Formats: sequence, structure tokens, C-alpha cells
Amino acid sequence: MPGGGRRAVSWKGALAIKICPKDKIEYGDEIGFCPTCGARLVTAGLRKGEIIGSSYRIGELIGRGWAGVGYRAEHSMMGRPTALKIIISPMAGDPSFVERFRHAARLVSDIESPHGAMVHDLGVEPPNRVFVACELVEGKSLARILAEEGPMSAQKVLDVIRPVLDG
Repeated sequence: MPGGGRRAVSWKGALAIKICPKDKIEYGDEIGFCPTCGARLVTAGLRKGEIIGSSYRIGELIGRGWAGVGYRAEHSMMGRPTALKIIISPMAGDPSFVERFRHAARLVSDIESPHGAMVHDLGVEPPNRVFVACELVEGKSLARILAEEGPMSAQKVLDVIRPVLDG
């Protein structure tokens, strides 16, 4: 977790993530104060309904990783469901990082495969918000499958990865 935070309450489907400023534990938006220490929780990330990149309306929070968060979003003019990945790392304010990120997003957007999400858009908003809009792919994440089913056998790993490598 960024800043050493821990997740105490599920934030999936929450309107916003809240973090205790003292112990860095993450909560959904259903409470306002840390149940452990009583500190007022601080909102982190975006709120449902907020527009970023002048086109993407934020929906449900669907994931969080070491450098950013993922939201279900909708293109406000086209009505297209979109996965919006927002980098929240301090590096997002570094012009050389933004250029490397832009270059990587362009490379990924050139890949057409039924085994990966199409990249539709990339945006940078001052002071340090970088986002990428991708095709929204429904289903379980690898992390969720592993959490529910445990480690995969070598054969199962090959069965999953072979179609991706083939094409």
C-alpha cells in the first residue's frame, strides 16, 4: 500500500477511499472517524460523479495497486463504459515519468489482442494526476482468483498464459 497503509474495511464499491492520517489504515466512505484511534479520516482519490480529463465520469472504485487506483467510469459524451486507471504516485508530477508513461501507453495502445484491454486515451492533469482510459473488461482479477482458489498448478498457469503468448 502507498505510505505503508493497510486496508481494514472493504472499499470496493465505495464512493471514495478514506485513510486514517495516524495509522494509515484505509476504509470505505461509510465512516468518518478511525475506529481504532478516533482520528478524522481523510478522503483519498476521486469521488463518484467527478469528471476527469473533461470526458470521464468516475463511477465505482474497482481496484487499488501500489501506484494508483482503478475506477469504473463512463465517457460522458459517448456513454461508453471505461476502466480508468489513475496514477497517484508522487512520481506523476515528474515530467520524465509522465513522458515514459505516455510512451508506454502508446506502445500498449498499438497492441490488438483479445487477451488484453484496449487503451483508448491517456491524460495528464495538473499538478500531478496521470490517467489512462482502457476498455472495461468484466470478470475476476488474477488476485481474486488466487485468493479464492489458492496457488495455481504449473499446468493451470500454462493453460492461462498460453493463449496470451500465442496471440
